[in-house]
Amino acid sequence: VGGNMPVDGALFLEFIPKSHQYLLTTLSVFFSFGAVITSIVAYLVLPQYSCVKSFNDNCNVNEHNNGWRYVLGILGTLTFIMFICRILFFRLQESPKFLNSQDKTHDAVTVLRKIAKINGNPIDIKESDIQSATVNNKESDIQSATINSANSNHTESFPNDTPQPQVRFFSDPIQWFLLKLHPIKPLFSRKWIKTTILVFCIWILVAFAYIMFNVFLPTYLESLGLSNDENIDGITLIREVLGDYVIYSVCGIPGSILASYLIETRLGRKGSMALATFGTSLAVILFSTVRSRTAEVVSSAIVSLLATLNYAVIYGYTPEVFEVKLRGTACGISAALSRV
Repeated sequence: VGGNMPVDGALFLEFIPKSHQYLLTTLSVFFSFGAVITSIVAYLVLPQYSCVKSFNDNCNVNEHNNGWRYVLGILGTLTFIMFICRILFFRLQESPKFLNSQDKTHDAVTVLRKIAKINGNPIDIKESDIQSATVNNKESDIQSATINSANSNHTESFPNDTPQPQVRFFSDPIQWFLLKLHPIKPLFSRKWIKTTILVFCIWILVAFAYIMFNVFLPTYLESLGLSNDENIDGITLIREVLGDYVIYSVCGIPGSILASYLIETRLGRKGSMALATFGTSLAVILFSTVRSRTAEVVSSAIVSLLATLNYAVIYGYTPEVFEVKLRGTACGISAALSRV
């Protein structure tokens, strides 16, 4: 899953025209759908097959606390079914933009023809069409770099597209590792270093807060339920907590849809991220001050909506802000850092 998310986002972005890039933000709604499905499965399974540590019931943890195993088994089965469907029913082509950036013009033409045929609009495209467009883009980049160089006190160096030597891991592990780091180097060039650092920091900080809140929420709701009703039994308590968590998950769905609308307004990507982050912080402060169960559910639902909105914008913004050659690497590292 950690590998699929950045790759799928970058690949989707390279298949659609610029006017429809907002759809990548909309696609993040499926994260919320997944969270809802998981919450519902947990709500239906865990109460009957779990031992609640807050109670001294005659519950043998080794024999009766199997609810989490059943939940993971069900979710794993669903994931495996989707994996099979992805292989059998979806023939996804390689990105023509990526192929062209790797000088595989012939393969890029083949993919473009297949895409046009699938959409019922066959086109007669040739390698020369792509090559001429590529040359024009490169000339434009060189002209821009020359102007920038003339206005600065140093010269701009262009990336070296010379193929890297092949080194086997067992023959020279250090050199092999250094060569594997070669695609990362352009991210920290003078042109991209500010963007790279800012994007990486956004992913780390947002993920830190979001994951911490999600992990903490069920435990806090459980303690709140005990403080409000000391006579509540374990099964009822866990059912109430998981029911509240279902509500929390459902409220994330409109967040992704709202994000896809906001990024196309005057707020744009950056403004939407700033608004969502500020709103989430206020909602978390509200969540920490209220004490009733109803208020906790409402405030946590607001957190879910705004945090999901923020994540949706970040998920779409990251591949958009980097060029094709750097997009996959930047998205992959961002996703990895968010799990640190």
